[in-house]
Amino acid sequence: MNDTSSDQIKLNDIMFKALDHAVFSIKDNNETLIPFSLTEDVSGKRTLTRFVADRIEIGVEEGKKKIEALKDEIHRYALAYDGYLTLEGRRWEALFVEAGDKIAEAGLLLCQRYTRKKGWFKKGIEPVGNPALVGKPVSRIK
Repeated sequence: MNDTSSDQIKLNDIMFKALDHAVFSIKDNNETLIPFSLTEDVSGKRTLTRFVADRIEIGVEEGKKKIEALKDEIHRYALAYDGYLTLEGRRWEALFVEAGDKIAEAGLLLCQRYTRKKGWFKKGIEPVGNPALVGKPVSRIK
């Protein structure tokens, strides 16, 4: 018997769609990911919004504020950004996806480590390992 609710499945879907889009966006170049959100309204319509700023941190904060401002209009969200994760004493470049919905108090914070390809003709990133759940932040739209 499957105990996974439809809402959990939909939250996982938007979270992994955002992670796939994040990886795809920088896979073949050496650029840093421009933070973006993927939001879904009650009818299931999804909207992608990028947050271009001078610094990644500013773009991430703009994304968080925008999601919170839309809390009455959206049913679930994912916010993707580039950052760093320290694991067992090693600092990794990583893509993060924070996701949440109106149902659960806590959201999910997913992380995908990566390395940059090295060489004159090699550009882009190479994911390392599997995505991992690294936190459960409070949902921004609850």
